[in-house]
Amino acid sequence: MGKIASHPCLLEPFRSPPTKIEIQTCLQKLFTLRSELLNEQERYKKSLPDSERKNVKALPEKELPHLWILATEASDNSLNALGGKSKQGWCEGIYFLADTLRTAIVSINRLPKTPETLLLRLLGKGETQFEV
Repeated sequence: MGKIASHPCLLEPFRSPPTKIEIQTCLQKLFTLRSELLNEQERYKKSLPDSERKNVKALPEKELPHLWILATEASDNSLNALGGKSKQGWCEGIYFLADTLRTAIVSINRLPKTPETLLLRLLGKGETQFEV
């Protein structure tokens, strides 16, 4: 959980597998928030005197939020349909969509049963919540 929350993010928890429409709605929230942040920065930049505008840098990509869809489970079919892929440096159960989407699906039931994943597994169901 600490690695996920180390950068700006949106957390979207689901008690059952999210539908395609629910995932699309999550993506829409992400894109709306990102657009609002970029527009806010542009308004701020325009409010400055001309001499100071050139010193304002664009908002770095890493400061824009990442979407984490926390699902108690996600089927292989759903992950394949969304292009979800494991990424080096991340544990089993975390599947990243295309880089430009800045989105990952956490299939809580697939997380390794370690102390590091316990906070996320508490959002799961049944024995997933308790095993260490």
